[in-house]
Amino acid sequence: MIPFKRINGISRFFDIKIFQPGDPQIDSEYGHFSEKRGTIGLSPEQKGGQLIDTLEHELGHLIIEEMGIAHLVKDEEKFVNAFARGRVALKRLNPDLERWMLDELERERDAGD
Repeated sequence: MIPFKRINGISRFFDIKIFQPGDPQIDSEYGHFSEKRGTIGLSPEQKGGQLIDTLEHELGHLIIEEMGIAHLVKDEEKFVNAFARGRVALKRLNPDLERWMLDELERERDAGD
């Protein structure tokens, strides 16, 4: 499962919670994002690519809300599904790209210190 319980979600922190299927606060069997509660919920039954896809999906909801663009997205579920699957596919096809991007961000951060 995911090795941390909290992420920095741009303007505030969000808790990562593991939920049991059938939980009445969750509207999906895979994952759930709640801006109001400040949580991302994930099913404990997911692993590997499915877990990453679900997390990317929920992060898509977080980005839409945190960046204030929900009003621009006609069908949020369709959008975050496509975006999440695309991100996962690009990570699989270009693993060095993700590492390079992180390295560049670290170099930029270190140069500013």
